[in-house]
Amino acid sequence: MKIPHIFFLTLTFLFLFSACKKDPYKYEVSGTVTEYGTNTPIAGAEVYLFDCTTDGSSTFCDTAQILITDAAGRYKSPFLSQAGRFPMVSAFVPQYFPSGQHFIREQNDNEIDFVLDPFAWLSVRVFNEAPAGEFDRIDYTYQAWTLTGSPREICIGQNVDKNHFELTRGGNRDVLLLWEVYDGGNLIGDYSETINIPAHDTLYYEIRY
Repeated sequence: MKIPHIFFLTLTFLFLFSACKKDPYKYEVSGTVTEYGTNTPIAGAEVYLFDCTTDGSSTFCDTAQILITDAAGRYKSPFLSQAGRFPMVSAFVPQYFPSGQHFIREQNDNEIDFVLDPFAWLSVRVFNEAPAGEFDRIDYTYQAWTLTGSPREICIGQNVDKNHFELTRGGNRDVLLLWEVYDGGNLIGDYSETINIPAHDTLYYEIRY
């Protein structure tokens, strides 16, 4: 019995198609989300798994999965990334700064931990205890990244009493405050102090001159 030529052509086509078809890559990713400064596990954190591609200058990502950390701050999941794409992961918790995105580089045993900076606030009051002259002033700054306002304020004039309120880079961190006092335009004092801003709280600090 002769097998029709079309049967051989069909088998050949199916073989070539299956050989050229690229299956998704399977990854295994896990890790822990904790708070900076205390190493406290963060339960209920959202961990985003992204499937990304790039055109050479920009990166485009689709959300593939959203995981929720357990009471120990742990997450774990298998993850399928489509052929020609690459996976990334990030963590998000309200009242914390986002983690940024991290590449998932290995197909197995990816342990990617996140340490998140908690929001914290610094309120500085600059108060002149005695009448100031026209050229008397205080310059102050602090070595911390800020979201709002300017990290440097200059207070000049008569009986200065000002509050400056900032959202800092994160709580549980030391912040170096620096200030200079001028009398009649001449520098008469150069001061500094290191303070620690608690997480999810406002630290009130007063500079008197």
